[in-house]
Amino acid sequence: MARYLYPLTVLIVDDDPDAAESLAALVRHCGHDAHTAYGATDAIASTDADPPDVVLMDIGLLGTDGYRLALKICDRLTRRPLLVAVTGTPGLERWSNEEGFDRHFLKPADPAELVTLLYAHAKRLGGGGGGPGSG
Repeated sequence: MARYLYPLTVLIVDDDPDAAESLAALVRHCGHDAHTAYGATDAIASTDADPPDVVLMDIGLLGTDGYRLALKICDRLTRRPLLVAVTGTPGLERWSNEEGFDRHFLKPADPAELVTLLYAHAKRLGGGGGGPGSG
């Protein structure tokens, strides 16, 4: 798999470590920097340490939901990341859109679609193109 000219920093938030690590392996295989967080506290700490270009967010998190957490993450950053819901709960596509997510995937997410999404976002950021969700 080709390496990108503009490597992304990707935060993967999922309270299922196996799911988070599987996505992280895919992201790293594409040449991007992947960080995993298994809850809100870890996600905020990771965001503060290394602001993400992309957040892959599970919606059904213990103690909070991904929508609230995504808002907190975006409030901490000077540049809004691409927000991608990756959830096992069907029927939330519309809600994800209303909450400002750029994409919504039902688990298990199609790896080819995720790779294509990351490629397009890296290309936009590397070329100075439009922001999240544009193009």
